[in-house]
Order: sequence, then structure tokens, then C-alpha cells
Amino acid sequence: RIVQACTCEDSCTGAPAGRVCDVGREASGENTATGVPRTSVTSTPSSFSGRSGSNSRRPAHSSSAVASTRSRAVARAVEAMRGATRLPVTVKHRIGIDDLDSYGHLTRFVSTVAAAGCETFIVHARKAWLQGLSPKENRDVPPLDYGRVARLKRARPDLPVAVNGGIAALDQARARLAEVDGVMMG
Repeated sequence: RIVQACTCEDSCTGAPAGRVCDVGREASGENTATGVPRTSVTSTPSSFSGRSGSNSRRPAHSSSAVASTRSRAVARAVEAMRGATRLPVTVKHRIGIDDLDSYGHLTRFVSTVAAAGCETFIVHARKAWLQGLSPKENRDVPPLDYGRVARLKRARPDLPVAVNGGIAALDQARARLAEVDGVMMG
């Protein structure tokens, strides 16, 4: 059993891990989801999403600064969770968010978070549009890019990488398992 926490603020990064220790003694791992296109997460200031709200105007700094801040924030969350639990810590994330969707952004994010102690990456193979799409639309509208996740795995054979997004049948899962270590269905 894996416990997943959607953490949206630096101030609560250690709280999910503490709750897993208190409540989830049967859990075998903890996962934090980042860049979640949910109103309840993106409507508050969030360096995880790289935006200050789902309908707010763009921040007054560059895309690379947002990506760097987001990477460091997720890395701090991973460090806090590792400090609060002995369970493995994994991160589920999108291939990109809004205009931060290049392969370079993805690899820098993964490298930064891996250095903080993340043990496995579960990569949703579509970007999230926090500006302009609803949470429901984000599950279907941005196109899937399984090739980008496979490329990440080839570049980082040292890291377990699982793919998520649009995989509903076992034959689809088998096809993806030829390229990555795991598949999240549903």
C-alpha cells in the first residue's frame, strides 16, 4: 500500500509523512503528487505547481526560475518526508506544466528531486494546463507523450520510472512496460 499526499505548500511538506507514520503503519511507501491540476491544490499559492493560483496571471519571473523553484520545493518535500518516515518516498508528476514542458525541464526536475532522495518517479505522460483547463479537461485534453517518459527512462537507467496516463487495458500496459519499469492504470 502506497499513501499519496498532494502537497501544495512548503509549510506542510513534512505533515504527510508524519500522518503516514501515525495512521498508515501498514503502508509500504509514500508518494507525493506534484503539479496536480485540481482546484483545491492550485487555488492556493504553490511552488509545487509553479503558479500562484489556477486562474491568476503569470508570475513576474522567468519560466526557468519557476521550474527551478518548483524543483527545489519538491526536493524539500522529499527531504522532509524522508526525515519523517523510513518508508520509500516516490513522486508522481506530469511531463510538464503550462509552458514548462520541454524535455530539459523534465530532466532537470527529476535530477533535482532524485538528489533529494526520491526513490521512484511515476510520470503522468501528459502536461498539465493550470492556466485555462479544468481538472477534468486536464485528464483528456493535453496529448499523451509516452515517448518522452521512455526517453527519460533511457537517460536515467539508475532510477525506477513508471508511466501513468491513458492506460486502461492490459495490452496497453504491456506495451509501456517494454520502455519503463512500471505502469499506473486507471
